[in-house]
Amino acid sequence: VTGGEPLLNNSLLEILDCFTTVPDIKVFTGLGVSANRFSKIVAQLKDRSNIRIAISAEATEKFYEFNRYGVKWNDVLSKIEVLEKNNIKFEFHSTLSNLTVLDFANFYKMFNSRVREFDLVYQPDFMAVYVLDNKTKDTVIEQIDNLDFNGKAHIIESLTAEPTDKQRSNIREFLKEFTRRRPDLDVTIYPKEFLDWMDYVV
Repeated sequence: VTGGEPLLNNSLLEILDCFTTVPDIKVFTGLGVSANRFSKIVAQLKDRSNIRIAISAEATEKFYEFNRYGVKWNDVLSKIEVLEKNNIKFEFHSTLSNLTVLDFANFYKMFNSRVREFDLVYQPDFMAVYVLDNKTKDTVIEQIDNLDFNGKAHIIESLTAEPTDKQRSNIREFLKEFTRRRPDLDVTIYPKEFLDWMDYVV
């Protein structure tokens, strides 16, 4: 069950009632709902053993809040605690771009047994994982290489590709527009080498 945000759909539980004989149903969520609404939904899901919550996340703290704008990291942790207390099955599905891969190692160390799948961004191409400066890229490769999970070789191989000047220019313009519309975001959470490589003026 995907969205938008399925947890905002007032008919979600009725929809799930149609599939009580299906042994494994994933409900994908970015957890972008109020704590009160989330608790009410969880209370109605805890006796449904065929439901798993698939949380979209791939970074922590400021990196999470930058890329999942509108959701606070501490709120995510609180909702995860609610899932655990109610014995709701959950896992993470991660989407890796050049703006999220920088913190993926920290995220994986925190939730490694829960990270089930990851996707690499290819479109728009300026957000591919390899559209980084060489120093930042080397740091990310080293961090991911020190992890132990299936698929890390694919991420590392993808990181070794060379970005074009057009991709570098486009990610700079994207970040400028993204932060212009969200003035509370701080682009300096990203490495200085990455910002300098883009000719990004803070």
